[in-house]
Amino acid sequence: MGEVYRARDTRLGRDVAIKALPAAFAQDPERLARFEREAKFLASLSHPNIAGIHGLEELDGASYLVLEFVEGETLAAHLERGPLPPAEALEVCRQVAAGVEAAHESGVVHRDLKPGNIMLTPSGTVKVLDFGLAKSGGAGASSSTSAQSASPTLAYAPATGAGVILGTAAYMSPEQARGRMVDRRTDVWSFGCVLYECLAGRQAFEGDTVSDLIARIIEREPDWSALPPTTPPRVVELLHRCLTKDAGQRLRDIGEARIVLASPGGTADVPVTRGRSGMRAAPGWIATAIVAALAVAATSALLLAIRPSRPAAPMRQFRIPIPGLTQQFFTPMALTRDGQSLAYEAGDRIWIRRLDRSEAVAVPGSLNGRAPFWSWDQTTLCFAANRKLWAFTPGGDQPREVCRIPESGEIVGGAWSADGRVVMAVWRGGLYEVAAGGGDVHLSVPIDSSTVDFHGPSFLPDGRTVLLYVHDKGERSAVAIVEGSPPRLKRVYDAPRWASVSYSRTGHLLATAEGTGSGSEVWAVPFSIRSMTATGPAFRVIADAAFANTSSDGLLVAYVDAPSPLSQLVRLRRDGGQELLGEPQVGISGPALSPDGTRVAYAAEQDDRSNIWVLDLARGTRTRLTSGPADAVHPSWSPDGTRLFYASRGDFSGMCVVSVRSDGAGSADTLAHGFQPVVSPDGRTLVFTVDRKGSGDLWMLPLGEGGTAKPFLATSADEHAPAFSPDGHWLAYTSDESGRREIYIRRFPEGDGQAQVSVNGGTWSRWSRGGGICYTQGDTLMWVSVGTGPRPTLGLPRRLFATSAPELELSASLVRGAPMDPYPDGQRFIAVRQVGPPALPSLLFVENWFEEFRKR
Repeated sequence: MGEVYRARDTRLGRDVAIKALPAAFAQDPERLARFEREAKFLASLSHPNIAGIHGLEELDGASYLVLEFVEGETLAAHLERGPLPPAEALEVCRQVAAGVEAAHESGVVHRDLKPGNIMLTPSGTVKVLDFGLAKSGGAGASSSTSAQSASPTLAYAPATGAGVILGTAAYMSPEQARGRMVDRRTDVWSFGCVLYECLAGRQAFEGDTVSDLIARIIEREPDWSALPPTTPPRVVELLHRCLTKDAGQRLRDIGEARIVLASPGGTADVPVTRGRSGMRAAPGWIATAIVAALAVAATSALLLAIRPSRPAAPMRQFRIPIPGLTQQFFTPMALTRDGQSLAYEAGDRIWIRRLDRSEAVAVPGSLNGRAPFWSWDQTTLCFAANRKLWAFTPGGDQPREVCRIPESGEIVGGAWSADGRVVMAVWRGGLYEVAAGGGDVHLSVPIDSSTVDFHGPSFLPDGRTVLLYVHDKGERSAVAIVEGSPPRLKRVYDAPRWASVSYSRTGHLLATAEGTGSGSEVWAVPFSIRSMTATGPAFRVIADAAFANTSSDGLLVAYVDAPSPLSQLVRLRRDGGQELLGEPQVGISGPALSPDGTRVAYAAEQDDRSNIWVLDLARGTRTRLTSGPADAVHPSWSPDGTRLFYASRGDFSGMCVVSVRSDGAGSADTLAHGFQPVVSPDGRTLVFTVDRKGSGDLWMLPLGEGGTAKPFLATSADEHAPAFSPDGHWLAYTSDESGRREIYIRRFPEGDGQAQVSVNGGTWSRWSRGGGICYTQGDTLMWVSVGTGPRPTLGLPRRLFATSAPELELSASLVRGAPMDPYPDGQRFIAVRQVGPPALPSLLFVENWFEEFRKR
């Protein structure tokens, strides 16, 4: 907007910067008004992180700003050499936030915050420059016009009123890009872009043209995986809050960003001492810190050191979002008994966080690590990785190998006894034992014909008796103990809907249970370890949580899954084109295209329940087909498009296949117990998955009077997700018979002629009527051509859409269903696209949790 010169003030003997309007604009009233407005704004601002003004001068009818001259280089120039070291990035952006905060407190919105307007001085001071596009709290208006300019700064006329697009494209907020009224939250967005670029070394939003950039700002999310893995969780959460597209949900005050960056590790570095009672004595600032943590919705990931100092203190809880936190296996975290340290899985590694420290530390050598558990003396952490069991002492260099894991090579939990024994529950296998120092592995308790495996072993307070969950086939599963020599398994509590169990010193069993909806819940049952019997009825403790751990001083930590995202159907083309369909809804999954290609059935959440909806692609209208207390998922069509089939209920053990007219008329018919239904192209046979408590078999049911369901494919492997070929002679499905999930086909209904379709893994598959199978491999959509004939000839798998962008939800799950469906031509696909920032799974911390049970 101006031309800037370095000059010398001869009267005061100092260098200054002279800013003048270009000659072409010198007579433009709007430009002159904005020029004077910048002078007034700068005159009202006095802050060490804002480049100041010395005066406004006029000469021969031209106006000049006399500005502070700032030595150094712009942040933009510095970033051309790569990202800043994390500590330097946080300090630079802290000073930027301080300068912008001062402007906001004076009622000034910058509107053009970007690395090119940030100067780094040799002394380390950061200066915010160029308030030429700034505005006061109100919105100015003008009737003047100006030419559109694409670079370096955009100005679409009218220049200062509503409907304006101002600012450099890559740093514009969504409301700026849409030409809407802006306020200080626009600066918060731009600040988030700057902070992201300092850490990642790349712009948060990139594109070849201004139009591309604007589209990405409005529709897409930054690549969060580009952030350094050492980025503090508080800073990651800050970035999410700054770059929320909905201004109403964005960080309200940039001063909050300054506070976070001033102490990215939070206040947990304050030492924690022990009182005489053995409980942690809380410093005087604790109460204030708790209130602050709750007020900012748990953005402070480092308030973990908080403990109530009196047993009668009220119970408090807060959540800490953790990027990459996972519950892939049944023991994703482990809390020491004294509550001092927490280990958890996140981002394919094991992390240890001492609760009186500010940062989590990645365990070296823990790539692909799973199922952490602590030694009895709480000094050593064990975990599984790459088919081996490892032990690591915090502060040490590298973990040591304990043993190779037998059978499947994966465990679903382990425990370390008081006398130095380690027990491992092997996935799809028995309970094994090994000396903690290493040596031979012995089978302690084998599985029988009715048992799948054991989950989450732990030792009771005596340090000798093993508590675990017996994962049975069918409906039987139970809590059990293992005691004696030789070890004997004894069932002590029937719990078919539980998935893991631990003992709380309150005298309860704590368990993860399947919820009444699609989520998990933490339940408890009073339990006597003297008689090994339940002494009262079970009751729910926490909804929408799982895998609770407790310490001896009353701290509870549990896993909380990320809430379902706001999402939207999208039509993808092989050439990369995309077209949004319908309106955004919560938790869209399992899209299924009607046989004539005019409608899409899908599941979406409303009022905390999943229901089946149908979108008319021509008219854009949608119809809700199901309602009531049961969840409905996995829709599929009859060949003539007149009926829909879906799975109803919230947990697999009680899921039923239901049929309903696709126009919503009439009542629903329950056909069989199972889920993932598909109908043969001739309309005569229904194929669906039957759950064997964690493993699936494929069953078929003749559609007609008196039809009886029978197995199509029932093996020891997990088979699920059936899909018919266009001629109905072949059935594609997913199986883990090789040790990992792959896509296979078998002749239907004979069940022979098996062939493997996928390579290097595969999940949900769909068969195109044009000839070919698409399937998901992680977050990638794959395609295999299929030739016709008595036995289909299979081509090599190739990628259709390989993306790391989080908004394309191509990852599949048993619960949510297939994430895509191809058109008959195999050139277009219906998929699901995330709208808005991705939600993060969290750790739930409940302090003085034992108070919950004083009331029971």
